[in-house]
Amino acid sequence: MIDIELVQKKFEKSINSYNDHAIAQRQIAQKLYSLLSPYLAKSSLLGRVLEVGCGTGFLTHHILQHYPSIYFLNDINKHLEEVLQPLLRNQVYEYRIGDAEQIELPKELDLLVSSSCIQWFENLPSFINKINQSLNNNAYVFLSTFGPSNMREIRQITGVGLPYYSLVDLQILFQQKYEILFLQEEFITLSFNSVLDVLNHLKQTGVNGGFSRVWTKKAFMDFCVKYECLFENKNKIQLTYHPIYIGLKKR
Repeated sequence: MIDIELVQKKFEKSINSYNDHAIAQRQIAQKLYSLLSPYLAKSSLLGRVLEVGCGTGFLTHHILQHYPSIYFLNDINKHLEEVLQPLLRNQVYEYRIGDAEQIELPKELDLLVSSSCIQWFENLPSFINKINQSLNNNAYVFLSTFGPSNMREIRQITGVGLPYYSLVDLQILFQQKYEILFLQEEFITLSFNSVLDVLNHLKQTGVNGGFSRVWTKKAFMDFCVKYECLFENKNKIQLTYHPIYIGLKKR
């Protein structure tokens, strides 16, 4: 079971360091936008838009280029509205704090986007049904999440990680109610100078909320030794991200 309160606390602590350290997340948001932008270009007017898990705005600033009539922004971090203010200066928007699985979502949406967020959800099939009720017919949904090889290094050593959906799992989940416009995956490998740098990266981006644990000195040393032995390549320590990109149109 995912501890959403712990995840929230980890992300709130990392708010000032996130942009500098979230290399993969920034790259993923850019890739998602490159995939979705041709579909938005076909729309003469972008109406009501919801972004789930907006974070510090990696995807937000791209979507704003299409001038939504109203932009609904959601995140569990109550402090992010202030961070996003410079981006939203000329935009009509509403900021909705809370777990998107639990709060009421706006209705009659023309577009729903989310980058690097839905992997945290406790019940993704239920959320899919929920957003379907908020979307206009022919509305677009563009998402990025993570697959089973995400942070495989951490999982291999500790046995701990999020219950990620595979590409095939996601296809089965979405195909009944949506036309699938694209569904693709990739692997991003980051390199660090040490295992400590890997752990600091996870701390500074808040993503360690998915496998936070109390370390004894011996357990911590064992982890570092195993990590270095298994995942060192050319004197660099590796960490894998496994993003999946999803483009949908409501039937």
